[in-house]
Amino acid sequence: MNAHRLPALLFGIAALLLLGLLLWAPQAGLDLHVADTYLVIEKPFLYAAPAALCFLFCLLYLVAGRILLSRWLSWIHLGLTLAFFAGIFYTAHSGPSGGTTVNLQPRLWTGTPFELLLAGFAIGQAVFVLNLLGGLLRAPFRRRA
Repeated sequence: MNAHRLPALLFGIAALLLLGLLLWAPQAGLDLHVADTYLVIEKPFLYAAPAALCFLFCLLYLVAGRILLSRWLSWIHLGLTLAFFAGIFYTAHSGPSGGTTVNLQPRLWTGTPFELLLAGFAIGQAVFVLNLLGGLLRAPFRRRA
């Protein structure tokens, strides 16, 4: 197995797993309270959207795997992205009767687990963009073998 294709394989497996779990997803919603707004996200969407994102990353790693700057940055991106999805599923399925409420009220210090997961996800996506841009900028300077 080529080391450049392993993140693509893992993202592809995650996408297929999420699509498989979509068949058994309950119809209850995840309630988000943000300031004075009340959002309800249906649980099937919590499976379909990450599956589509994992499939997109699978394709991106297959196409751009050799030009990425660092293998370690790819692993950081993979870990932070999948940790975010796992945290979202835990949040969505914990609590009474499988549904839960996440309160995101503005405070001086906001450090709820959901917000920390969201920050980790944003950092993971920034790492992927930096990995891709760094590889594209370094590509003209590589020696031809």
